Amino acid sequence: MPQRIFYDLDIDDQAQRLCRLLKYTRDAYQKRMQDIIAPWGITTREMAILSMLHHKPQPLVITDIARLLLEKPQTMVILLDRMESRGLIHRIRDLPDRRLVRVEATEKGKDIYREAAKATNSELKNLFSFLSADDVLKLEEYLFKLRAKVFHTLDIEYRHLNGN
Repeated sequence: MPQRIFYDLDIDDQAQRLCRLLKYTRDAYQKRMQDIIAPWGITTREMAILSMLHHKPQPLVITDIARLLLEKPQTMVILLDRMESRGLIHRIRDLPDRRLVRVEATEKGKDIYREAAKATNSELKNLFSFLSADDVLKLEEYLFKLRAKVFHTLDIEYRHLNGN
């Protein structure tokens, strides 16, 4: 039987109501994704890192991973240490600049990512199946706008993994 959890969205201020709705939706989404990838023994943050490494042709610098996850590099080092100890990633010294450390997925990490991604992609299709194609495009547009506004207030410049 499904859990019944009721959140108080009876808030007069529309901005507060929207923020609370976004937070509850994000929390539920994170929990669902964690449940799906649990059989592979990884967390959603580890899945995000493996996804970044999968979609980038060259190994990523730790500071880039931290920036994309809105984390401090020191926090990433701890997470990457755990991932490396489990054989999911390995670190490479940058040849042109020996001070930089790059990260790439191991074969084990790549295999886990591919299998977990199949499961999460299937669930994502299911989650958005009730929306029309136009609704999906509108939602995406609004979320991009909201992200841009929030990044601007945090003085964060968004760059895609390909550098744009």
